Amino acid sequence: MGLLQSGKALAEQARALYVTIRRQEGITRQMLSDQLGLPATTLNRALDKQIRLGLIEEYDWADSTGGRRPGLYRVVADARYLLGLHLGLESGELVLTDLLLRPLGRSLLPGIETILIEGLEKTVRQAVIDLAGERAPDKLLGLGFNQSAWHLEPDLTAACQALQQALGIPVMNLSGTEPALFAALWLEGSAGSDHVLYLSLGDAIRAAIVRRGALHPEPLDVQQLDTWQTADPDSIGYCRLAHVCARPGMLRRFRQIKHDAELAWPDFSKAALAGKKKAGRVLQEAAQAAAACAVNLNTLAGGTRLMLSGSLIEECPELLVLFRQELGNFASSGASIPLLLEYPHDCGILALGCAAYVLETSLADH
Repeated sequence: MGLLQSGKALAEQARALYVTIRRQEGITRQMLSDQLGLPATTLNRALDKQIRLGLIEEYDWADSTGGRRPGLYRVVADARYLLGLHLGLESGELVLTDLLLRPLGRSLLPGIETILIEGLEKTVRQAVIDLAGERAPDKLLGLGFNQSAWHLEPDLTAACQALQQALGIPVMNLSGTEPALFAALWLEGSAGSDHVLYLSLGDAIRAAIVRRGALHPEPLDVQQLDTWQTADPDSIGYCRLAHVCARPGMLRRFRQIKHDAELAWPDFSKAALAGKKKAGRVLQEAAQAAAACAVNLNTLAGGTRLMLSGSLIEECPELLVLFRQELGNFASSGASIPLLLEYPHDCGILALGCAAYVLETSLADH
């Protein structure tokens, strides 16, 4: 096994161990070994490392069945805290979570273009200070950061380094689909699911497939969803998926239908919330394309549960309603559709995915 494969295997073992304890407070070493299929020596080494980090604790003893009483383990939820930051074109979000990835607070921020003008370091530093409150910097495990302004492609390496120095905590830059990947891996919506498909609709389209608690090795090219083809709502031909169900494409379509090139996203959002017919047409087209994408991914993945999220779902609740209807239409025509998982949409899943990345990296690095 190569070093890369070995490192990946160790990271997956660390995640599986931590997640199992998180979901089953009061579990013993023997139960962990049986459930994870790990030899005692491997399990003890991984568990002892997480105990040394202060992430896991032995808090009580189980009844003896003969011999020494086995210890009971749980996550120390408030031992450290995680920060996740996702910046889109129009808006951003910073979340603070405990080690169970439960959101403790959130701060809504401007989009990446505005923040780059105002100063990334200054804006984010103040937001972190406000959100973290009186929690000491050494209690913050790190900040996971992602931006989805693919058309800008700014080099944020220097900015992240400056932010890390200003905050005094690790700042980890995530790219592309990584927030979606770690959201699908870590969040409770995927608990107990052998196959989970994550689909995010926002400034871009993001997806991830998880199989048996591990990332799919990605022959499905899910990172290139923006370039997938879908029926063009304005012609007989086809167009890129992002032109129909990502924010820039939907705004372009709204301007086209309204014959007004000066319209901005808030104009569309306001019209959509008010139930205006032309905005509804754009939402309907987006829902049809997104549902077709989900059905195709479901077929390629061999049957999955689906987590649907993204800023478009949060800003335009009607899009989720229409998406459900379109999935139903596919089911009526005999297509195999994914089971849509239910979870709260009031906290950005991509920001939580960034926070989860901090935890994953910390488990793997130490």
